[in-house]
Amino acid sequence: PLPATPHPPPAYERPLFDGRETEFPFFFYPYSSVALGDGRGANRPWLQELPDPLTTAVWGSWVELNPVSARAHGLQPGEVVRVISPYGLVEAPVVFFPGMRPDLVGMPIGQSHRAYGRYAQNRGVNPLTLVGPSMDPRAACLATGATRVRIERTGRQGRLVLIDQTAKSAGGELISIERKR
Repeated sequence: PLPATPHPPPAYERPLFDGRETEFPFFFYPYSSVALGDGRGANRPWLQELPDPLTTAVWGSWVELNPVSARAHGLQPGEVVRVISPYGLVEAPVVFFPGMRPDLVGMPIGQSHRAYGRYAQNRGVNPLTLVGPSMDPRAACLATGATRVRIERTGRQGRLVLIDQTAKSAGGELISIERKR
């Protein structure tokens, strides 16, 4: 048996989001890149070349959308979209990701350095520029998941490098690595 809890759990509080749902229909989820973390590794080319385990993307930034949501907006894989919040905007190519909720836009953080060496400088975008100033009072930190966004088509095709053969459906370039003997 579980020990008795000395205090009842706190009452459920409805989450608050920056941005009106009618203007910003998507929830925004910026997440730490598996390869670059918060961006400290962006100056190392071997980390830039480490493929994202779910999208296989390397050397850049991308926007992850559920395929149903993306098609409802008339988007094609690899097309550049503008992601807009009440606080800013970024542009990056779309990757269709079926594991994403239909009302969610995800982006890895870690790119968009103004300096930090030739491998990091001027590469990708910083999705944290979209995040509002809301704080999570219990965690005493920035509420990075509390911002709503919308997406807009740009009509441009992006240059997103994906290295998995199955990634062709995600709209990227296929890279074949041949071994020289």
